[in-house]
Amino acid sequence: MRYAICFTPPMGDPLSAAAASWLGRSVYSGEAVELPSIAGLAVSEMAFYTAVPRRFGFHAMIMAPFRLRPDMDEAQLLKAMMLFTSGETPFQIDRLEVARLSQCWGLMPEVPSQSMHLLAARVLQALDRFRAPLSEDDIERADPDRLTAPQFTNLHRWGDPHVMDEYRFHMPLTGPLN
Repeated sequence: MRYAICFTPPMGDPLSAAAASWLGRSVYSGEAVELPSIAGLAVSEMAFYTAVPRRFGFHAMIMAPFRLRPDMDEAQLLKAMMLFTSGETPFQIDRLEVARLSQCWGLMPEVPSQSMHLLAARVLQALDRFRAPLSEDDIERADPDRLTAPQFTNLHRWGDPHVMDEYRFHMPLTGPLN
């Protein structure tokens, strides 16, 4: 089994309802939601462009999917997460905007959030001890030849190229687009 640490807005939050409508699926119930009607965009096109984020549900990745080390179990991970979160102070990201990150569109802070960046780093530092080392296949899937030097280092140290200084909070709204 694989685990990941993500942010998802609360079930009753208007952002959750808007995202469910856009993606065609509720992240909480898993049930299909009718896609909105958008002039010039067929429902089939919208379903195609949103297929990847719909599959995974509306979220922002904080710690990428990982397998537990053999000497760790889910109960230990959950206990560590509860202990970690009990020491955290809530904060707010003031404004999100639709922006492009690589080949995808998503919601990102209008102004980079230092609080979010630091939280993502703390999560990684606190919970990385639960992550099993990457296999050679895992490393190859990350396509290390396309990574920058810091991303390559992050992949080998943290199991994900897009952490620490390379981290960008984003909530995907589309899959890869040309």
